[in-house]
Amino acid sequence: CQNAYQQLTSYLANSTAISCPASSSGSISVPFQKTWFRSKGLYAQATYDFTDKLSFTGGLRYTWDTQTHRYDGTTFRFPSAGVTTLACNNAVRVKGSLTLNNLGEHAKCNVTFTAKSDKPTWLLNLDYKPVDDVMLYAKWARGYRAGGVAAGNILFETWQPEKVDTYEIGAKTSFRNDLVRGYFNIAGFYNDFRDQQIAASLIRSASSPLIGGNAIVNAGKSRIWGIEVDASATFFDSLKFDLGYTYLDTEVIKIDKPVLAPELAPFYSDIRPTAFAGDPLALSPKNRLSVTGTYTLPLDVSIGKISFGATYVYTGDYVMSRSTAPQFQVAPSSNLLNLNATWSNVMGRPVDLSFFMTNVTNEEMLFAVNNAYNSFGMESGFINEPRMFGFRLKYRFGQ
Repeated sequence: CQNAYQQLTSYLANSTAISCPASSSGSISVPFQKTWFRSKGLYAQATYDFTDKLSFTGGLRYTWDTQTHRYDGTTFRFPSAGVTTLACNNAVRVKGSLTLNNLGEHAKCNVTFTAKSDKPTWLLNLDYKPVDDVMLYAKWARGYRAGGVAAGNILFETWQPEKVDTYEIGAKTSFRNDLVRGYFNIAGFYNDFRDQQIAASLIRSASSPLIGGNAIVNAGKSRIWGIEVDASATFFDSLKFDLGYTYLDTEVIKIDKPVLAPELAPFYSDIRPTAFAGDPLALSPKNRLSVTGTYTLPLDVSIGKISFGATYVYTGDYVMSRSTAPQFQVAPSSNLLNLNATWSNVMGRPVDLSFFMTNVTNEEMLFAVNNAYNSFGMESGFINEPRMFGFRLKYRFGQ
C-alpha cells in the first residue's frame, strides 16, 4: 500500500485511513510488546588446599527465574475487495472484541504469558600444580538455561528450561627466557545437553488465520566434545603471535518432535525443528582457527609505540538450519583477514592514532537464515559485513 508505513507511524492512526488499490491483498502487522525478567539466586563457593600443589573448589547455586511477556498483536488486513480492517492477529488467544477502530485500542488484543523455572547448578574443580609454570585441572559443572516465553508464537508461547553437564580437563602453562615469553593452554571437554531448547518452524494450515513463523520447543538431546587451544608467544619484545583453535564434534542424539494436538490442526499443519537426529548442531563449525601477528617497531619511548598487526580467521562449514530450503541449510567455510596499525603516545603525548581494515578480501557469505521458507514460501538471511576501513583518534585527559 502506498504510504502505508508513514500512515502507521501515527499512534492513533485510523484503520480506514489506509487506502489500497482494489486488487491488493496481504497485511501489515503492528505488535505492541513488553517483557519482564526477574532472576534470584543463592550461591556459595569454597576452596580447600590439600597441599601447596593440590586444591579442590566446590560451588553450589540455586536460581529462580521468571519471565513475563505481554503481547498486543494487531494487523491491518487488505482483502482483495480493498476494504481495510484492523484486528487482533492473535485471535486464537484473545477473548472479547477482535476488530479495532484504531491502534489506540491495541490493549484489546492483550495476551500475557509467564514462564517460571528453578534449578540447582554446581561446580566441582580439582587443580594440581606440579611446577610453578604448569597447572593441570579437571572440572565438572552443571548448568541450565531458564525457560522462556514469546507470546507472539501463538499456541507455542512458552518453553521449559534445558540442562547441560560439562566435563573438562586441561592444562595451563607459561614460559619465559631471553628469547621468548608466552603461554600455552589446552583443554578437552564433553558437554551433555538434555531438554534442549531448539528453534522450530510452525507450518500454517491452508485455511489457518495464523501466518506460521518460528518457536522455541524443548525437543532435543545432544552432545558436544572438542579441544581448545589458546597460545601466545612474544619474541624479543617486538614480534608477537597469538593463536586460538577450536575443534568441535557435535551431534543431535535425539529429537522429540512436538506432536500437534487435534485442536491445533486448523492452525498448523506441521512443526519442523531446525535440526535432525544424527546431524551436527546448528551454528557449530567443526574447525575454527584464529591467528594474529603483531610487530612493534623498536623506537625510543619519546616517539611513542608504533605497531602493525594482522588477524586471520578460518571458520569451517556448518549447518545453519534444517527447516529451511536445501540450498540455504549449510554455510560454506570462510577466510577473513583483518589489518590494523596503532601509534600510541604520539611523540610522548596522551594521543593514540590507529587505522583498521576488516574483511580485507571483501569476502561475502551467508552465515544465518530466518527459517521462513516453509511458512511463507520465501527465504531470507544474514550476510557478513563488507570490507570496511577507518581511523581512530583517542585523547587521554589527565595525563
